[in-house]
Amino acid sequence: MGREIRFRAWDIENKKMLEVVSLGIGFGSSHRCEEQDGEWSVGTHDPGLVIMQWTGLNDLNGVPIYEGDVVAFNEDVGVVKFGEYEDGEQYNIISHIGYYVDFPNDSDGSWEGTLSDIHSTCRVIGNIYEHNDLINHRSV
Repeated sequence: MGREIRFRAWDIENKKMLEVVSLGIGFGSSHRCEEQDGEWSVGTHDPGLVIMQWTGLNDLNGVPIYEGDVVAFNEDVGVVKFGEYEDGEQYNIISHIGYYVDFPNDSDGSWEGTLSDIHSTCRVIGNIYEHNDLINHRSV
């Protein structure tokens, strides 16, 4: 039994977040966002859409955390990302690949936190597309 996989998409042209109910994956194909029976179907090769995956984790209020979400943790605000990041102390730095939170305005300078370590104590306060102004503020 695998973990549930969910996606959402930011529609660049219409400036709105869409729930992805299915993904069409094909070689050389291009798919547009279509509304069918009130639900959206999104293709992966559409340059007008930014696809974001659910991390498999929820915040302290039970809200699903997606790539691109802006989260508040203690007094800091950060962005959920997927990729390579470093974690550890001064002489014991370990490189990882996975979901992490980038806190660019931390009081001690930029730092990255492992999402799996903080998800149950952080809260989703927006996303980088609809609430980009949130990441410029240091505290919430």
